[in-house]
Amino acid sequence: LSGDNLHEAASKIVNRAYEEKGMVGCKITFSEDEYLDLEVSRGDTEAFPLNLMKDSKAQETLRENRIIVQNTIIEGKELRYICIALESNNEIAGSFETLTERVTGLTEESMSLYRLVGTTVSLSLTKIRNLVATKRNHITSQSLIKATEAITKDLNMRTVIESIVGGLRQVIPFYSAAVELVEGDHLIIVGGSWPGKDSFVGTRFTMEEGSPGFDVVKNKKIILAEDAQRAYQQFNKPDFIFIKSWMGVPLVIGDETIGMIAVDSEEGGKFKKRHLDALKAFADIAAIGINNARLHEEVRDLSVRDYLTGAYNRRGLFELGECEIEKAKRYDTKMGLIMFDIDNFKNMNDMLGHLAGDFVLKRVANICTKILRAADIFARYGGDEFIILLPMTDITNTEEAA
Repeated sequence: LSGDNLHEAASKIVNRAYEEKGMVGCKITFSEDEYLDLEVSRGDTEAFPLNLMKDSKAQETLRENRIIVQNTIIEGKELRYICIALESNNEIAGSFETLTERVTGLTEESMSLYRLVGTTVSLSLTKIRNLVATKRNHITSQSLIKATEAITKDLNMRTVIESIVGGLRQVIPFYSAAVELVEGDHLIIVGGSWPGKDSFVGTRFTMEEGSPGFDVVKNKKIILAEDAQRAYQQFNKPDFIFIKSWMGVPLVIGDETIGMIAVDSEEGGKFKKRHLDALKAFADIAAIGINNARLHEEVRDLSVRDYLTGAYNRRGLFELGECEIEKAKRYDTKMGLIMFDIDNFKNMNDMLGHLAGDFVLKRVANICTKILRAADIFARYGGDEFIILLPMTDITNTEEAA
């Protein structure tokens, strides 16, 4: 009696029992994560005279006697139904049920044998359940340790999210996963894992009442939806029709919810309580890592941005410009450069004051930002002087941009 997991072990026992001569049907129910959530059977179990899952009186009888024996006649055949309690830590953890064609008198010896079978099966399944739980907890703790180490070593948002999702993959059998952060009244996906080459980074969701985002972020609920499409109408839309089960946990810093981490599966009822516990543990360190990365990016942004115009400052220009020039050399691509200043800026400052000068600088920066591409590097070089680097741009297009 062995197996790598509880289902495999129970299947071995049931298959072996079903090989016995005269066996009509047999079934094992056992508590894996929740009460009697595992069921494995062979043969005609519909002919069982009792349904333990629905018959509370039969459950009470099994608790008191630890065994139920009934003779029954089906289609003219005399059959015997035996239900043996499977115990773990002095509690009923499941049952082993059989229906056989052989009906003989019950002796003390045969009753003792039945109870011995129940004890043996109980010990075997309990042992395997404990071993699997220990192994699973070890994997989870190791994944958490690795993810924690990664987010403390690297303050890059993308790396932090990759570390979190990679750790989740070790302990939760998800189809896809997403880290979503609050941006105004929306949630925006900033990272995750999806099958194939698909990426949903940048996708926005509203948080109207009745949506997953509303429940998890607005109400700070921890959600395990075994039937996702029944729980949320959003999962019935074409883009999300593959989502059959779903879990979401808020990302909380202090009293503020900054977003959520969610995983889904294309199978209904895929996630157990242990998966939700693991997601909660990862959400705790993810919130810290993401918050630290955001603070780092804000501080770094302040060091490379001009406070007045929002354009890069000299430091930002030199750091980014050096990388772009090296890239242009490596791949033998063209790069444009524009340098300009504002005519008579000093005279205007002298006549109208520095507030007027600041207004003009910000207005110029705003106009340039609207015209330029996201890949272009726009910087305030000093005073009223600006420099623009245009990667992969020839002289004609540079002149047009100027």
